[in-house]
Amino acid sequence: MATILLVTEVLSVSTGAREALTLKESPLTDLSTTTGYSNAKQNRVLRVAQTPDQDDRAVDEDAKSEPNETEERAGGVSSIVSKISDKIPMKLKMAWWRDFKKPASYVKKKMGLEGLSGAELTSHKNYKLFLKYKATIEKDWLVGMARGGFPTYDIWVSMGFERVSVERLKDIKNTEGFRIYKNYVKAFDENVESTIGSGYLMPKFVSEKATPAELTARVEIWAETGKSASYVRKMLGMDSASGARAYAPYFEHFKQVAAALRALISAAATCLKCGVAGAVRRLEGAIYERVG
Repeated sequence: MATILLVTEVLSVSTGAREALTLKESPLTDLSTTTGYSNAKQNRVLRVAQTPDQDDRAVDEDAKSEPNETEERAGGVSSIVSKISDKIPMKLKMAWWRDFKKPASYVKKKMGLEGLSGAELTSHKNYKLFLKYKATIEKDWLVGMARGGFPTYDIWVSMGFERVSVERLKDIKNTEGFRIYKNYVKAFDENVESTIGSGYLMPKFVSEKATPAELTARVEIWAETGKSASYVRKMLGMDSASGARAYAPYFEHFKQVAAALRALISAAATCLKCGVAGAVRRLEGAIYERVG
C-alpha cells in the first residue's frame, strides 16, 4: 500500500515541482512574518515563514517548464492515479506527507481544503486531520531546529519581533508568531535537558544579540512551565560574576512571575472554600504584591 501511495504521489506532480524542504525551512504556511533572517555567526539562513503563494508559484513555474510531450503522457495516467489515490486512507497519506516534509499548503490542497473558509472549511471531513497534520509538522520542525542549536532569539527575529520593546510584549502575546516562539522555547529546553550529561555539545543558551523583550518573554515562559530557579540561573549564565550582574534583573522577574503563578494556583485551590469572588480578591492582592 505504501508503494502504491508513493507512486501515485510522484505521478501526481511534475519532477521539478516536488518540494525539498530542510529543517532550516518552515513547513508552516500560515505566517505573515519576516523570512530569510541570516545568522552571521553561524553562517546559516533561517527561512521560517514560507507562504502558500510561494509554494504554489513554485509548482506553477515548474509545470510551465515541462515539455508538452511530458504533459500529454502524464495526462494519460491522471485518471488512473486519481482513482488509486482515492482508495488510500487519509491517515496513511498523512504519514507519507510527514516523512517527505510536505508543507501545510501542499497538504491543504491535497485534502480538498484549498479555497474554503468559514463554516465550509471547519465542517469539511478533513479539517480536523489537517489541523492535526499542521501541529505534527510544526512540532517536528521545532524539535529539529532545537537539536540544530538555533538560539531562541533567531526564532524571535524570524517572527518579526526584533523591534518589540518590553512594554509592548503584551501586544504580541496572542499572535501566531508568539505562539510558535513559545513552543520553540519549550522545545529548546527539552533538548537542553536531554543533552545535559550526555557528552554531546551543548547549544548556546542565550544569544548575545537577545533583546530585553526576548529575555523577558523567555523568563516568563520558564515561570509558566515550572522551571526551577537553578535551571534558570544556569540558562542565563549566572554561574559567572559577569553573568550574575548582567542577568540579575531577568532572574528577579522570573521569581516574581513564578510566585504570582503559585499564588494563582493557591487561590484556585481555595475557590470551593471561600467562593470565587474571595479567591479572585486574594489572587489580585497576591499578584499586585509580587509584580506590581
